[in-house]
Amino acid sequence: MKKKILFCFKNSYAIDNYVLDFKVLSQRFEISLVTTNYLLNENFKKKYEDLRINNYIESINYIPYFSENNSRSIKSIISTHLFLKKLQRKINFEEFDMCFSDNKFDIWQRIIF
Repeated sequence: MKKKILFCFKNSYAIDNYVLDFKVLSQRFEISLVTTNYLLNENFKKKYEDLRINNYIESINYIPYFSENNSRSIKSIISTHLFLKKLQRKINFEEFDMCFSDNKFDIWQRIIF
């Protein structure tokens, strides 16, 4: 059985830099990805979905962290909270052997950790 790794990145561009690493790591690890909707567009979503389809990434979850203008509104705060509660029921975070995050810890990452 493969060990499980969780990657938590806020920025799609950061994830884009690790695509080749995901392909290599997926040979020995089951990779899950949690990211936000920050700078997320359809091209990134398609690329990540292709990684999932090709079994490089087990699952991808997009947290609705920002409003449409990439700011935090009351609506986005509530949406983030509800999404994280649902994600908590969906994923048992204690099953992961390792967790990697970008260098800035946002509140959603602190909740997951």
